[in-house]
Amino acid sequence: MIQDYKDVHVIITDDTRTDEIKDLIASYEGLDITYEKNITPLGATGNTIQAMKLAKDGYIKIMHRDDSFATPGSLRQFVKGLDDNPESFFFFSGTREVYYENDGSENHEKTYKRAMQEIEEAQLKDTPDNLFVVNMVGAPSSVILRDASILPDKNLTWLIDSELYIHILKDKGSDAYSFTRECLINIGHDGDQLTDSCRENAPLMIKDNVYVFNKYGLLGNKNCRKFLCREAIRNRTGYGSIKASGISYAEYAMYAFRAFVRRNILKNKKELC
Repeated sequence: MIQDYKDVHVIITDDTRTDEIKDLIASYEGLDITYEKNITPLGATGNTIQAMKLAKDGYIKIMHRDDSFATPGSLRQFVKGLDDNPESFFFFSGTREVYYENDGSENHEKTYKRAMQEIEEAQLKDTPDNLFVVNMVGAPSSVILRDASILPDKNLTWLIDSELYIHILKDKGSDAYSFTRECLINIGHDGDQLTDSCRENAPLMIKDNVYVFNKYGLLGNKNCRKFLCREAIRNRTGYGSIKASGISYAEYAMYAFRAFVRRNILKNKKELC
């Protein structure tokens, strides 16, 4: 409502079991809103896909429920980002990562700004495969898409955003993006996000990683192999969780041994202190 860009069609797909959101929407006037209640909950990925499918034309700006525009001019700047870069299939911005307390107040000590750094820009230009190791683009709410011709992979939960960016850049070309480091979006963190629930579900995270690793044939990329091994080690899911990736047990064991040595060195340093 406060955005100064007004040529907008709002699409809301509702996965909840109550009418709270439907009733809230009725209180807004002056917005072109399409509301759809999912008879059967679709989950985070399915719900996002459903909303994108309902968009008949125009640019696609995904906004997740805990995120918001940082300024009244944010949406206009997103649209301008695509208008000014016709070769780009998506445009993204920096974000302000906002942490909230239980009472809804902002934790200013934890809150910080995030934007793609020069080294990350170089990594992205080198190959879209590097998005598997580091998501230098950011959360879906920090992105605007030219259309809905490429949708998120329905098989994913944790890596829905990174996989979508990899897919786009492999399909449209490695330069099919533009960006600004200005923080146009607030990304909300209050412990109730999908991201947090995924972090607590190590098998799900590893499953998504193996799926994307195999989908894009990343076995030949040493950095991707190292990342996948380290994720399995860090999350204590074992070699069996990544065996389907084709990575050898010998390579996994090498990284596991290095991690063991590092942990013991750090432990000894703490004891000496």
